[in-house]
Amino acid sequence: MLKVKFIGESPSGKRLLCGKTLVTWTEPGDVQEVPEAGRAAIESNAHVWEIVGHSNAPEPAEITVETVEEPPLDPPLVDLNVMDKAQLKAYCQREFGEQVDKRWTESKIRQYITSQIGRRR
Repeated sequence: MLKVKFIGESPSGKRLLCGKTLVTWTEPGDVQEVPEAGRAAIESNAHVWEIVGHSNAPEPAEITVETVEEPPLDPPLVDLNVMDKAQLKAYCQREFGEQVDKRWTESKIRQYITSQIGRRR
């Protein structure tokens, strides 16, 4: 970046388009930072602007569009009330790695699953 001083005698608000950046000086003696791309415009109007140094600030970064991955969707909720005994047993095996007692009723298996879901975390 260049440090550029307005030395002209124009009214305040003198502007210069430097590449894609519009720079405005408010009064004579005002110093603004101008991208290096504006050097030619500054030098061709030496009666209006004067390069007084370089800024230590890095050139502004180009704006890029970043895509953000959507988080994975939670698995659909399971409705234990529509599952039969075989499905409930399979669910226990798959989710908890446990075999339930063959003598348990559907109701007992549902209660067991409900109690285990809260402990799984």
